[in-house]
Amino acid sequence: MSIKAKNRRAQPASQLMSTHQRGPMALLMKKAHLLGLIQDELETLLPEAAKGHVFVGGYSEGRLTLMTNRAAHLTWLRYEQPRLLTHLKKITGLEALMGFNLKVRPIKTFSAPPSQPRRMDEHAAANLMACAEEVSDKRLRSSLERLARRAKSSDDLS
Repeated sequence: MSIKAKNRRAQPASQLMSTHQRGPMALLMKKAHLLGLIQDELETLLPEAAKGHVFVGGYSEGRLTLMTNRAAHLTWLRYEQPRLLTHLKKITGLEALMGFNLKVRPIKTFSAPPSQPRRMDEHAAANLMACAEEVSDKRLRSSLERLARRAKSSDDLS
């Protein structure tokens, strides 16, 4: 399978990512830039307790989606909508802002499962070594010996 160029030549990535051009990538980059500006401005308007908990989710059809991870911050946003609307309308490109869509999206933090170290007593390690001595298959023997050595070293560490 080959990829053939159609009527157009390939464009450099810098030109595709430029916000001064026309096209789908330029529109996407402009929207991403606008959302970044909105997030920065929103951070200046938020109280210290809400910073880092309220995020811009998107902008579509004159409505700005704001997401938070706590219902308390959502309540504050509901009361502050008129003030936020006035301030955010001053951003170039956001003059048509009519209102907000407010959503609570709890952030699920990743927690590693608790470590459950495997322990083997010296008697079990001795049994593995004895078993390894009687096995004729070299690969199986080396695996059993390696397992017995690992069991002894883990007991020494704890």
